[in-house]
Amino acid sequence: RGQPLRWGCSARARFQQEKVLASVVSSVLLPLERSGWRASVFVAANGAPCGHAPQADIFHRVFGSRLVANQTVDARNQAEAVGAAIRLLTSREDIRTLDRLIFTRLDVQLTKSIDDWQCDARSLAVASRCEQRAWDEY
Repeated sequence: RGQPLRWGCSARARFQQEKVLASVVSSVLLPLERSGWRASVFVAANGAPCGHAPQADIFHRVFGSRLVANQTVDARNQAEAVGAAIRLLTSREDIRTLDRLIFTRLDVQLTKSIDDWQCDARSLAVASRCEQRAWDEY
């Protein structure tokens, strides 16, 4: 989830978006797949500042066959964006086949592999500091 192409519509901005999404692949998807998990990507993108086709092209190019859902939403804040992502997931029949959910942003580059996150897969874990006010919005 998050705002795609936050950096604009230029070739450099698209490269930056691909770099950020590639960090999801290298830091989350590939380590999970190496451990025997099947990784599926569900995108709930907040807006389409450069149009739907350019961002869909980037998502398909970076995530490939892992991309199983791609929806653009209009959210006014992070709580609405998370809600839209959850609605996207729960609207699908194949949600029952999922063993683990990992929410990441489309506009934040990950720098650590999930192997190094030191979190318990049986509990809620957050990859960054969250203020109480933000939690209250959920």
